[in-house]
Amino acid sequence: MKKEEMTAEEWVSKGVALGKAGKHKEALKAYNKAIKLNPKYAVAWSNKGLALGILGRDQEALKACDKAIELNPKFAEAWYNKGVALGLLGRDQEALKACDKAIELNPQDAEAWRNKGLALDDLKRYQEAIKAYDKAIELNPNFALAWYNKGVALGKLKRDQEMLEAYDKAIAIKPGFALAWNTKGFALLTLRRYQEALETCDKAIEINPEDPLAWYTKGFALGGLGRYQEGREARAKAAELGAVNFL
Repeated sequence: MKKEEMTAEEWVSKGVALGKAGKHKEALKAYNKAIKLNPKYAVAWSNKGLALGILGRDQEALKACDKAIELNPKFAEAWYNKGVALGLLGRDQEALKACDKAIELNPQDAEAWRNKGLALDDLKRYQEAIKAYDKAIELNPNFALAWYNKGVALGKLKRDQEMLEAYDKAIAIKPGFALAWNTKGFALLTLRRYQEALETCDKAIEINPEDPLAWYTKGFALGGLGRYQEGREARAKAAELGAVNFL
């Protein structure tokens, strides 16, 4: 079938496939093709909003989501995508309202509950954020990102053992989750558990050798163990990779 003969639905399906392949600019073009064919296709507008958000075009993303909601006010996914866009714009209170609307329309959406947690976290309502992450985990016990986000919120409340357990759960689900290894290492460093921090940073570096924070944290962990020359070398590596002063 020639491209010009594709239906709006087919263009959306193509956009979804391109997005899954990480080709978000191409996905955006596909959604625009769908919208040209059917300007009242709410799914195409919502997916366009998602693609724009991934591309960092947050204000445009919000407008696309609003158009999807205008066309279908009960479209839970459009409300979810709107919440993401608002969060990226720093409009956290509005993001929370959009997440609540998405959850009202689809209470079983673990992603929406996690996004609500992120909005609450940004509003410094950490206890409520943890409850939202717990709901996401209840709906999807293998949701590594929700476990990770829960760990971050627990850390802000100084609930250190629970924080580390949440990071460990995220890592158990997704062993290649470099950010979880990295954040756990930094947390262990702040707790002065230097040997554990060093081992954790080494794992993060094994997964992503170009991560400046992992090298930076490793440098201070080595310093805490009295291995000062190695620590300086690790921090020099972090600087080479573009690290800033994290501590």
